[in-house]
Amino acid sequence: DIIHTQNEQKQYTMTTRFPVPTSLADLEREPYDLLPYPVNFDDEDEAARAESFDKLVQLLQDGNQALSNGGIHLFEHFADPDADTGIASDDVIDAGDYAEPWMSQERIQALYTLVRKVASLAPGTRSRLFAALCQSVHLLCSVLSSSASPDSDDHDNDDKHS
Repeated sequence: DIIHTQNEQKQYTMTTRFPVPTSLADLEREPYDLLPYPVNFDDEDEAARAESFDKLVQLLQDGNQALSNGGIHLFEHFADPDADTGIASDDVIDAGDYAEPWMSQERIQALYTLVRKVASLAPGTRSRLFAALCQSVHLLCSVLSSSASPDSDDHDNDDKHS
């Protein structure tokens, strides 16, 4: 009951700090404060705009590489750095090099801009964006499934034999 109550409290705190936006425009207000375009977005002409979008997609791809390299450690060690994870110090992977590309504000801004402007992207850029998004989902699923504890598998097997 204590764990269940703590999880409910965490979920309540998360939803009050970061409510689910009702529209993309809500992301441009508190608590998100995203911009329609990143500060360094070059919009002078069509070629500059295409290059800027290309750089935004590259940020997403870099984040995917960071997730692939850092794995579950990105979430375990950076969500609450003071938490006792139960991992022996010899087994701790320094995910510091990977955390920045995955969790950066710049990457979140890039994702927001690309989603807002997906209809105006060149076909090749749009294809790279969709591939990067699919890869993100695939990597997250892989990280989450590989992080399942062996204890939970034992309980699942007990239920099957009952």
